[in-house]
Amino acid sequence: MSYTHRTSLKQVNKPFKGGSKRKKKVGGKITSKTKQNIKVQSKLLSLSKRKQERLNYQKQLRENKRQLAITQKRRLGLGAAPPKIVSIIPIDPVADPMFLFEQLLRGCEVMTNDPKLEGFIPYQPITVLSRRNKQRFTFICGKHNLESALELSKVSDLLLFMNQAGEAISELGELIISTIKNNGLPTHIGVFTGFTKYPERDRKSTCNAHVKHFQHHFDKKIKTFTVEDELSNFNKLMETKEIYNKNRNKIQKLLMSCGVSELLRSLSQIKIKTLQWREIRPYMLIENVGWDSNENQLTIDGYLRGSTLSVNGLLNIPDVGDFQMTKIVKIKEPCEFVPKNNKKKNKKNQRLNKEINMNEETKGDLILCESDVKIQESLKMFNDSYSEDDNSQDELDEMNELNNLEIDNIEYDLNENGEAIKINRNKNGNNYLYEEDGIESGEEEEEMEEDEDDLLSQLRTSHKTISLSERNREDMEFPDEMDTPTDQLAKDRFQRYRGLKSFLRSKWDPFKNLPQDYKKLFRFDNYGKAVKEIVNESMNGTMLSIIKGTYIRIYIKDATSEIFDELKSRQVLYVSGLLPYENKYSTVHFVVSRHFSYTDPIASKERFVLNCGFRRFVANVIFNEKTKDNQRCKYQRFFHNVKVSIMSVYMPIIIKPCPILLFKRDQDKKFDQIRRNKKEQNYQEKSKKRRKKLIKEYLEKGQILNDITEQGNQEQKQMNETEIEKEKEKEKDYDLDEEDENEFDDEIYNDPNYGRLVACGNLDKVDPDRLLIKKIILAGYIFRSTKRTAVIRYMFFYPKDVKYFKPIELWTKKGRVGSILKSLGSHGRFKATFDGVLNPQDTVCMTLYKRVFPLWAQYTNALENDPEEIKF
Repeated sequence: MSYTHRTSLKQVNKPFKGGSKRKKKVGGKITSKTKQNIKVQSKLLSLSKRKQERLNYQKQLRENKRQLAITQKRRLGLGAAPPKIVSIIPIDPVADPMFLFEQLLRGCEVMTNDPKLEGFIPYQPITVLSRRNKQRFTFICGKHNLESALELSKVSDLLLFMNQAGEAISELGELIISTIKNNGLPTHIGVFTGFTKYPERDRKSTCNAHVKHFQHHFDKKIKTFTVEDELSNFNKLMETKEIYNKNRNKIQKLLMSCGVSELLRSLSQIKIKTLQWREIRPYMLIENVGWDSNENQLTIDGYLRGSTLSVNGLLNIPDVGDFQMTKIVKIKEPCEFVPKNNKKKNKKNQRLNKEINMNEETKGDLILCESDVKIQESLKMFNDSYSEDDNSQDELDEMNELNNLEIDNIEYDLNENGEAIKINRNKNGNNYLYEEDGIESGEEEEEMEEDEDDLLSQLRTSHKTISLSERNREDMEFPDEMDTPTDQLAKDRFQRYRGLKSFLRSKWDPFKNLPQDYKKLFRFDNYGKAVKEIVNESMNGTMLSIIKGTYIRIYIKDATSEIFDELKSRQVLYVSGLLPYENKYSTVHFVVSRHFSYTDPIASKERFVLNCGFRRFVANVIFNEKTKDNQRCKYQRFFHNVKVSIMSVYMPIIIKPCPILLFKRDQDKKFDQIRRNKKEQNYQEKSKKRRKKLIKEYLEKGQILNDITEQGNQEQKQMNETEIEKEKEKEKDYDLDEEDENEFDDEIYNDPNYGRLVACGNLDKVDPDRLLIKKIILAGYIFRSTKRTAVIRYMFFYPKDVKYFKPIELWTKKGRVGSILKSLGSHGRFKATFDGVLNPQDTVCMTLYKRVFPLWAQYTNALENDPEEIKF
């Protein structure tokens, strides 16, 4: 076969495309043949350097955070740092906190004949040194009540929640845990006792059950320990140091078996959680209260904690008030930590330290700083531009009298039986009666007059008695709806209200029609910026500030002997320094939510105890609905369960962050009842005058019937009888009703000093220019309708009111919008037109708005326990 060339069978390999041009297009490696710009090359080198710098920077950040965590973990209890405050809180009634208290003292090698224990009062703080753990602890034993637990949690670094074996956490214990969580929960540990009564085979299962119960209430990572006392002669082994040194090994083994040594080791090594609201403020747990007879001043001793303290600032004592300081002195610590000398230390340094210590001993107490009158903060509570007087308490009493006028301007009242009464009255107490000059004639008017109620129904002002819970339910079903008064003109009753096209978009000048006392309030140009500057200044301090951790003695100015006796009698006592401007009054707003344990209705303007961080106030607060921009808040008559509300009150300024707890005491409920009774008496007197005026005017015209006079005489007799009964009841001592007593008999939710926990939340803002607007809805019913027009009745009762409110827009509950055309007849009916065909069963409404203002708050005063003496 002859060979033939076939082009189709020829193999042609794909050429290797290694050209630089092709590489540039594809994006491959650039060969050395290509020329690169110098700028591009330097940029690539800089990028590689930046990457290495970023890696080094991240490594440095990690190292700094690690060192910061180590220093925070070791700062308390070691060296010159203040001791750790460890509080024992029992969460069931069977647990004995004094048992754990004694066990911890044994673990710290405190002898039974130690001079520190001489004159020791139970439930008072004591500072001891644990040489084995090389740390100092301040142990405080708490009680099984809400007041003790909450006060201890404010100043403690560690909380030991104690639970007895076989006992579940009580309802009061659950309330204690919930309250502390809302106020700020510091580092906590669970401790179980009493497992020796169980056999060894059942101890582990019961302990695991308690651990799961604690994990449900706290966290799955919570540390738990069991502490037992298996010794009968433990105290004999620790009578003196000699006996202790002989039996040292034996005692340590026993402590290991009891679980005390493990607990102390955990207390010394655990990381301390910082509460931000507490760290930005200087505070001090008082270890000694004294009276300097030479200077006639109160003195308090303790370790300064939190932030730095300035002697020119103000100091707050809970339930007493604010005070100025004269000087701060550094004194010797009661339990000083002296580490062992290192052999490698230089002898020269030792000699210098000895000379310094000798000089300090010869001088005595070291005065750190003294107050300067020119720089020291004033106790003035109000704006300096308003008044030059320093009598701030007198000014506050005058404002509280004005609060009574504001309280009177509500739509409901309570009688002596605790029942609510619907009332209608003018803000100024003026009585009005509109006299019609003429009546239009026509078919419409005649038909309307036939269906109109009798004249007696307009003259009667019979009271509808309803309970507070029914008022709350009515407010939820028909929010903001209000009845138009029949015994006076609506334009006089609602003269302070206005109509708005839109609640959020319509213009409202916040600086117009302000009360006179509004000048006293302090304003921030920028509250957020001011808070940052104040916090930075308090944390960093100044040249005259005292550094935290020093053991000092503070001399308090203008403190009486009564205050000294009051402080001596308390269980847990602390003081806190006020930040700048925290003594000035302004409008403070809080975001609060109801607590699950309180189920009673909560109305605005009721009296509560406000627990704001370290300070406590008593105030009649108002609640507002939260809106989008939060610059206009709608006033709420009741604080419902579902909603989160904004609570507003005139009180001293508080710097963010700060938690708040609302409590309701028995005496607060008694105060509200007394206030309502007085209002009921005032209303009855005004209603009597209105009746007399109505009867006289109608008698002069000769238009009154015999039935009217008979009805008026009967009402006057009833009023006289009720007044006689009230005078008899005034002579008797005031007692709560049986229903009210049953509500407050339960010890679970009622604390004698704090009361029942009502709500909890946080500080929102300090802003006196925020608009708090009260909304009311006047409802009317369709008497006759023809397509888009209708005749409306029962919205007004006088033609003058129809003319006065004619420019305001009408709306219906089914979405129609309209306006008033003209007045019909003499009984307040009017013709209106709408944007569509009306449903005869629809309800016509008119919305009115008025700006309201909060009420004034005062410090809780332990020296004045009578609620009637405090004016609001």
